[in-house]
Amino acid sequence: MIKALQTSYNGYSCRSRTEARWMVAFDEAKIKYEYEPQGFDLGEVGCYLPDFYLPQVGMYAEVKGRTFNLEELKKAKALTEETEEPVLLLDGPPERKAYWAIIPDRKRPERCGWYEIFESECFSANDYDIFEHSHYWSDERRFYSNTGYGCGSFPHSHNCGYDLMDSEAVLAARSARFEHGESGSTREPISYWDKKKAEFAASGDLPVNIQRSFVAMASLLTKEEAAAIGGVSVRELNDYLRYHPDGQGYLITAYESRLWENND
Repeated sequence: MIKALQTSYNGYSCRSRTEARWMVAFDEAKIKYEYEPQGFDLGEVGCYLPDFYLPQVGMYAEVKGRTFNLEELKKAKALTEETEEPVLLLDGPPERKAYWAIIPDRKRPERCGWYEIFESECFSANDYDIFEHSHYWSDERRFYSNTGYGCGSFPHSHNCGYDLMDSEAVLAARSARFEHGESGSTREPISYWDKKKAEFAASGDLPVNIQRSFVAMASLLTKEEAAAIGGVSVRELNDYLRYHPDGQGYLITAYESRLWENND
């Protein structure tokens, strides 16, 4: 078994570099955290020291460099029963995807969470897009949940419709360097956001094929269908929508003017 590399960041001695990268991501996103705040004796499943507590959203978080196994999931489940607070399952380094959390049954109203089966064990669970751009954790004390993706993927994190690097927090975590001292200082590359805005600002008008895709989206086709009409990937279509100076305005105009009715 490969031993995790202990890493120092911001005064903390992390048990792995993956934990340190999550700290960088949390700091960049202004998600408050407490590192290894308290251990628990959970009876039959043993003692458990969760990696993080996130006070803004009232959740614990456990970090692994791999997929969670059944023993670890049982401990997380026991912790939710003990504290009545969810436990986020953060497998791998930070990415813009959805992460599962084991949630207490009492926090499972009809439209919040599912029962998931893993190796014959039942878990009450929900998935969360942690790094979405609306910052629900600071305004509403929660993460965006029920992404609509990842059916059957528990406990694996899963794609939630965005490019995996579509987050300043993720970019900061991925570019952090821990070789020299404790700062975990990051390089200063141009962010994906700034790079795309600069590219599109210099590219001029929206390409005709992207206009066709936006018209298709305005007619309520799915994003996948609209991307196929323009001959581009969903990621490229998302980039034009978010970063091109005319992207969102053209889509609104297409919808309000019903341009698809005149589109051959």
